[in-house]
Amino acid sequence: MRAPSPPKADLPLKEGERIRKNYHMNTKNSLNKKDIISILMMFFCLFMVKLFPEKDYFQKLIVSLTFLLAVPALYIKITLKEDLKDFGWRAGDWKRGITWMFLSLAGAFLILTLLYQYAGLAEKYYVPQNIIQNFGLFVFYETVIAGFFLILYEFFFRGFIMFSFLKKWKTASIILQFSAFLLFLIITKDFNWGSVNYIIASFFSGIVIYKSRSLLYSYLFSLLFVIISDAVYINSLVN
Repeated sequence: MRAPSPPKADLPLKEGERIRKNYHMNTKNSLNKKDIISILMMFFCLFMVKLFPEKDYFQKLIVSLTFLLAVPALYIKITLKEDLKDFGWRAGDWKRGITWMFLSLAGAFLILTLLYQYAGLAEKYYVPQNIIQNFGLFVFYETVIAGFFLILYEFFFRGFIMFSFLKKWKTASIILQFSAFLLFLIITKDFNWGSVNYIIASFFSGIVIYKSRSLLYSYLFSLLFVIISDAVYINSLVN
């Protein structure tokens, strides 16, 4: 009579496969040399913005343009040898971009409304005094000055920082860029109620980027939110 075959030793194989999968997953999510250099570049740019003197808007513009746009863009092109399209400079998914842009506007204004209702934001929020009574200055300030700095913020925080870790950390990259923006406001001494709309925009811009993979829609969202939030505040003062 034929002896029964011994049982297959599949348990050790399955266990080994599980260990290998966990190892590859941990390796994939861990920091490599490029990630560490990118993080160092991020801190370098942020603290250089703080280091250089900014006596007026023009100096602030030059310093911000240098370290929030020019330096990281050159780092991406020369050091990383990657295309800026991989960091959000593309059209992306326009349907998802527009959809999440308006969903984010709804969420951002909900938070702003709650702050007005329960945190006394109307007494703490402020805008430059010279734009309150002058509509022409208001339009210039919001579209040219604020609009320009929003371009820099979108590229550096959502473009450079978030896209550097988007594939690896996925949704956690939203929190990373948001935390970096808060750090930026703290070290530049702009972490105050006057920046609350920029803070809210920073978080939701990350969501728009994550869904659309394009800086275009996150910028349009931020610009619309900042303009409307300032207009609502000014309107409450006038009326």
